[in-house]
Amino acid sequence: MLGCNHYNLTYVHGPVSFEAALLDSMMWLAEHPGHQVLLGGAEELTDMHFRITDSADYWKKHPVESMKLLRYGSPGTIAGEGAAFFVVSGDPLGASSAIRGVMTLYKPGSTAIIEENILHFLEKQGKTLGVIDLILSGNNGDSRYDEIYAELSEGLFAGKPVAHFKHLCGEHYLASSFALWLADRIIRDGAIPEGLLMKEKSPVSPANILIYNQNNLIHHSMMLVSRC
Repeated sequence: MLGCNHYNLTYVHGPVSFEAALLDSMMWLAEHPGHQVLLGGAEELTDMHFRITDSADYWKKHPVESMKLLRYGSPGTIAGEGAAFFVVSGDPLGASSAIRGVMTLYKPGSTAIIEENILHFLEKQGKTLGVIDLILSGNNGDSRYDEIYAELSEGLFAGKPVAHFKHLCGEHYLASSFALWLADRIIRDGAIPEGLLMKEKSPVSPANILIYNQNNLIHHSMMLVSRC
């Protein structure tokens, strides 16, 4: 329908589907610097999917206010869906932000391993934790799994401004794409929208944003977004 008959792949990798597509896009652009890539995905919350995941206790069993999602301290979160698309290229001309890198982890096993991989990831991008202005954290209000975010916030990310985003988009397999759009918007506007910060004061005009997300302590991912 779009007439796009060139290199075209769809990734169905659960909670890291978007990250897999992003990684493929970055590898393609490394080999074809003059090209542009339409990167994106869509996640639909069907009745069947909701019933299946609800039976597995994914969602909260009582009504909640989304803006207070992280305050309930109970199992489950809120379900979401969405679609996000980006035009990416190797040419920063006219772009507000650049995706410096992406990394995924599978069942890392401990907070120490996660912290080690985050530092290694930043090092590969030529960055240190000291230059990160903001952490976009994938807390979803599920008391069974949010502890890892608390441990990182009090440990590796201590003293760093931390913001959350899933109270705006809900939990779904492409929530990280919403976080990427939000990171670009924050860098472009030079400010963090009200209601996102979890701790510390809002940094002035963030230039480097680290997105960290995880799903049920199994799939973990991180993206680094910087001002061009």
